[in-house]
Amino acid sequence: QRLLNALFPGEQPDSSVSLDTARKEISAKASAITESMEEELVKRGMFEASPSSVRQHWTLIGAALLIGGVLLAIILGQFTVTIIAGIILGIALGIVGIATIIVGQGMPRKTPVGAESAARWRAFKRYLEEIKPFEAQAAIAEDPLVFERYMPFATAFGIDKEWLRRFTETNAPAPRWFVPIGGYGYGGTGHRS
Repeated sequence: QRLLNALFPGEQPDSSVSLDTARKEISAKASAITESMEEELVKRGMFEASPSSVRQHWTLIGAALLIGGVLLAIILGQFTVTIIAGIILGIALGIVGIATIIVGQGMPRKTPVGAESAARWRAFKRYLEEIKPFEAQAAIAEDPLVFERYMPFATAFGIDKEWLRRFTETNAPAPRWFVPIGGYGYGGTGHRS
C-alpha cells in the first residue's frame, strides 16, 4: 500500500503522474516501503526475520570486531613485549570483522516456503526470458493478452526491453496502460494512468 501511495499520492483514479514525480516520491519513501515489504514477507512466512534487521545485526557484530581489532592493536602495541603479537591479533580480528560484515549481507534466511516461492519466481523469469512469441505452443499464440499481463513482471525482472523487442513483430496488442515516450506520434506525455 505504501508503494501505491508513493506512486499515486492522493491522486484520483483517472489522473496522470509523471515518472519523474513517481521516482521522487518512491525515493523519498524507499526505506519505509522496504520495511513494509519485509514485514509482509515475514508475516507471510517467507523469512524468519526481516532481512534488513538480520543484515544490520551482522554488520554491527562485524563493525565491533573491526573496532576491537584496531583497539587491540593500539593497546597491545604500546608494550614492547607484545607489539608484534598485538598488531597481528588486531589485524586478524579486523579481517574477521570485515569478513563478518561481508558474509552477514547474505545471512537473511528464507523459510522453506520462501525458498520455494523464490525458486518459482526465478523459473517464471526464465520462462519470460525464453518465450518465443511465434511458436505455436507459446502462451501468446493462444492468448494475445498474455503480453499485457506479463509485461509488468518483465519490467520487475529488468527484462522489459528484451520483452518489448521480441513482441514488436507480433500482433500482440499494446497494453491499455502503455503509452510510449512521446506518445503515439502526437506529442503525448509518455505516461498514462
